[in-house]
Amino acid sequence: MRAWVRCIRTPLAEPPGPFVLQHNHSGAIGTQNMKKTLTVLAVMAIAAAAYAEISTTKLGEWAFASSESTVAPDPFKVDDVTAVSFSTLSRAGGLEVNGSSANFNSKGWNYTDETAKPHVELTITVASGFKVDNAGLKANAQSSNTGPGTMEWIMGNQTLTTWNMTSSATNYDVPMGNLAAGAYTLKQQSANLTTVGGGTLGAGGTSRLTTLQFNGDVSKTSAVPEPATMSLLGLGALAMALRRKLRK
Repeated sequence: MRAWVRCIRTPLAEPPGPFVLQHNHSGAIGTQNMKKTLTVLAVMAIAAAAYAEISTTKLGEWAFASSESTVAPDPFKVDDVTAVSFSTLSRAGGLEVNGSSANFNSKGWNYTDETAKPHVELTITVASGFKVDNAGLKANAQSSNTGPGTMEWIMGNQTLTTWNMTSSATNYDVPMGNLAAGAYTLKQQSANLTTVGGGTLGAGGTSRLTTLQFNGDVSKTSAVPEPATMSLLGLGALAMALRRKLRK
C-alpha cells in the first residue's frame, strides 16, 4: 500500500523532444525562433520558384517562313476559350533583317546606348481567368563568329536569363516562372559588345533564332457560374433574406 502511494506521489516526467514548449523570460512561446523558421521557409519557396523547370507542355511555336517574317502561334484554348495568345516576332531599335533563309536571322546588334539596344521583341498574353505555371521559352539559336557572344532575355525591367552564344546551333531555355493573367513583352538583345570570336561587336555581326516555342501548364483561376447556377444563388439569397425578415 505504501509502495502504491509513493508511486502516485512521484511527479510524472515531462515528455521529451519536440513536444516540450520552450518559453522565454516573458512566458511567451519562442516567437523569434518561429519568425526565423518562417523566413527560411519563405526564402526556400522563392528559390524553388526561381529555379523551377520549364514545363514540357508546348502551348505555341513560332514558324519562320523567312528571315523577314514570322507566323505567330495559334492561340492556346481551354474548352474552346482562348487562354494564351501570341504576337509575331518583330525587330526594334535598328535591328535589321539578314538573308532570306527559313529562320529569324538579324544583324546590327551593336549599340551605343545601353538603354536603347537593338532587339527582337514578342508579346505573350494570358487571358483573364487563366494562369500559366512553369512558363518559359525554349529556343535553338546561334551567332556568327562576329555576332553577339552573349544574349540576354528581358521581361519588363527583369533579366530572365543570359545565353553564351556559339557559332553552332544550340538549345537554350528562358524560364519565366508562374504567369498570372496579363500581357508579357519579352526582348532578346546583346548583353555586351563582345563577339563569339572575342572581338568587338559591329554592325555586320549576325545572330539567328532557328526555333522558338512557349511552354507552360495552363489552368483556370476562377469559374464563371452558368446562368442556371446564378439563378439558384439568387433564389438562395432571397430565401435567406425572407427568413431573417420573418424572425424579426
